[in-house]
Amino acid sequence: MDSPTKYRKNERVGRLDERVTLQGVSESTNTYGERVETWITLAEVWARLDYNISKSREVEEGGQESAQQSINFTVRRRTDVNEITRVLHSGRIYDIEAIAQSNDGQYTVIKTKLVKP
Repeated sequence: MDSPTKYRKNERVGRLDERVTLQGVSESTNTYGERVETWITLAEVWARLDYNISKSREVEEGGQESAQQSINFTVRRRTDVNEITRVLHSGRIYDIEAIAQSNDGQYTVIKTKLVKP
């Protein structure tokens, strides 16, 4: 008799219910010899969003105060994400501040801040 599949309490795949795009920078040279950076899509992945309301803060930019939102995106384990990568979600751009792996190594947690609403 085959043994039944074991249920893993720490399985969080069902919570990955938001679609996000991970983008990286591609560098090239134009006809004038100038370096040009272009954002390219690395992957479209499912993610869980954790809004850090308490960590959102107001910052002064250009003499004006604006709210800065911080969001953690949890995705399946990725090795191609770094601080240069950015996250797109619902038409908004998020810069990566920190990256961590879950204790079980199955997930990557990407701490971001909103760049462009």
